[in-house]
Amino acid sequence: MFDFGRLLRDQDEGDRRTPVVVAAGPSWDYQGVYEALGYRVRYHQLRPERGFAPSDDDLDVLLAEVDARPDERLALMVVNAQHNPTAVNWDPQFVASSIRKAAGRGAGILVDDAYYAVHDDEVVPTSALAVLLEQLADLPASARQRWLMVRSLGKQFHCNGWGIGAMVADPQTLDLLVNRYCLHNCLMYGGGYQPAMARWLADPASGEFLARQRVTYRQRRTVIGEFLTGRLGYPTEAVHLGECSSYLMLSVPREYALLPDGVERFRWDCFAATGVLLAPAWPWPYPASVDTPLPYVRMFIGPETELIRTALTRLESAGFHHDMPVRRPESRSVPMG
Repeated sequence: MFDFGRLLRDQDEGDRRTPVVVAAGPSWDYQGVYEALGYRVRYHQLRPERGFAPSDDDLDVLLAEVDARPDERLALMVVNAQHNPTAVNWDPQFVASSIRKAAGRGAGILVDDAYYAVHDDEVVPTSALAVLLEQLADLPASARQRWLMVRSLGKQFHCNGWGIGAMVADPQTLDLLVNRYCLHNCLMYGGGYQPAMARWLADPASGEFLARQRVTYRQRRTVIGEFLTGRLGYPTEAVHLGECSSYLMLSVPREYALLPDGVERFRWDCFAATGVLLAPAWPWPYPASVDTPLPYVRMFIGPETELIRTALTRLESAGFHHDMPVRRPESRSVPMG
């Protein structure tokens, strides 16, 4: 991602306007990648009342704001169709329209497919790459090389530490990235892991692993959803189980949601009282462009089901529920054992 940003900046050398990256928020930390290169990152918001599904209308409003500023230009559109952290599988039509809007403005397109193979067993994941390739011949000629798909294999096989993934791009773009831009940080990197991953991918056991994981993830979402609504008093609209990625979203309790720092207060109170650490919807600290933190947290569903049950039971035993009062700081204590 970082090196694709460098490539686009070099290709657009001479344009003095501030390059803007557009992504859907809440999101992974694209700001941490691109702001160091001089980009500004802006977000079209994924709203709880829509089940965190993206909206063409909201994207159009944001793009119109960028277009109206003489000192800015859309430089890169991020498409994350199995969205992290909201766990929503984006509609192919929204993906297609996003690609057209970016290409029509001369912007690059980043397909972030980190969670493409991580979804529930009853879900057909939207292939943003397939959507892009289907449209490629109809895109402006200048846009046909300005795209990149990145996919982490660590997310689906629980081996993030290996640092193994895949890139797909136009052959000329791929050549520039691999043989020029990426040399500064990955020359000979992961040499021992790459053949091991190649053997694993060729083994039918890898497909069987993913099939089992998809069933398990659906079952865990069900377990968590039933516990939150049945025993912790969460209304159904405050729990967004999703259908892809290894996360789900839930709102903070009502009283915490009223506080400016309610997300962090709730996370800290929860951890101090139960040892259960929930993640904020946004990376911490929140991106500077977000005025009000989203009053939601995300739960990781990768651990064993019994461990998740234990965590939920701890929350219940400690009195954590959707209508709980805000805890006083002096009531915090870190559990032992």
